[in-house]
Amino acid sequence: MDKKFSPNESTDSQAVRGLAQSGDAEAQFAVGLAIASGGSKSDYAEAAQWYLKAAEQNHIEAQFNLGIMYWKGEGVARDKSLSRMWMSRAAQLGDAGAQYEFGMRQYRLSLDEKAGAGNIVAEESLSRRLDPVW
Repeated sequence: MDKKFSPNESTDSQAVRGLAQSGDAEAQFAVGLAIASGGSKSDYAEAAQWYLKAAEQNHIEAQFNLGIMYWKGEGVARDKSLSRMWMSRAAQLGDAGAQYEFGMRQYRLSLDEKAGAGNIVAEESLSRRLDPVW
């Protein structure tokens, strides 16, 4: 479905939930977003379930949000591997935010690997570039 639900629409309405339950990825994402935006951390698990349903249908924003949730452990068990997988999928489908986050996480992992091998020089060099002394 190509319809985007506007912020003014009630994403908690029976019609949208009905569409979500019938498998509409955009509606599933909208319901997940409404739940996650509700403010209660206890609702994150339900939001993650809706995001997962949409993400499995290649909904880019759901994949991105699910990747963030796995990275932070919000509503799901913290799992960097699943976070990378969902972030990678969203990035491959063209989401610029996912491309940035995925690239930065991969870069940090490469620095961690180098530091673990005794090469701390690269990390110190990066610190100097990111925090220059004026």
